Amino acid sequence: MGLDIVLLGKMERRIKIILQAYSLGEFAGIKVTIPLSPKKDGTNSSVEVILPAFEVLSRTDIKDAKPELAKPFYETFSDDIKYFWFYTFTAIIVFFAVILFLFWYFGKKRVYTKPPPPPWTVAESAIFKLREQLPMDAQTFFVKITDILKVYIEHRFKFKAAEQTTDEFLSEIQYSSSILEKTHKKSLGEFLNASDMVKFAKQRANQQQLSETLKQASEFVIETIPKELKIENP
Repeated sequence: MGLDIVLLGKMERRIKIILQAYSLGEFAGIKVTIPLSPKKDGTNSSVEVILPAFEVLSRTDIKDAKPELAKPFYETFSDDIKYFWFYTFTAIIVFFAVILFLFWYFGKKRVYTKPPPPPWTVAESAIFKLREQLPMDAQTFFVKITDILKVYIEHRFKFKAAEQTTDEFLSEIQYSSSILEKTHKKSLGEFLNASDMVKFAKQRANQQQLSETLKQASEFVIETIPKELKIENP
């Protein structure tokens, strides 16, 4: 075993002492006399040093002895501080997770679905296209124009009309006060009955009558548009 001893005075001196242990145990207050180099006048000098307390162990004890490890940094904090930092970091992580989610949710491409056009717009467009197809066979014409009006009534008034016969349709709307006004019921009945005469009774109709029928159908659609959306017939 060795000890380094530093002597302080006018000059700093470092002395290393080798100790040989002959017994085991703790030792304290051991005095050591250290000779120094002779003075200029030839006389010898020395200094007496008290060694710090130390313990001498056997080889077995040295092997079994486990050095005390320094505690991890986080274990030096109190429980309150640990909980504080735990909840703080948790809150920060949750905050940034929410921010990332909001950026993803509002930043992703939205699929815009265009709403379908209102039934009166669809009917007017169909009537316009039918007008462009004139002249045509009268029977074919009246099949198309009645289909246009029945589909319009079905979507405009939520009333099943397309698959009904003219008699079934007219019979049902006569007893409904929420579908059509009285004047519209009358004009529609006359229109559909006249159409059936051409479709089924083979009654003749010239191109002028077809044009007049298109005008009547267009006026019926315009007159049944909701009042708050009603526009003038172009």
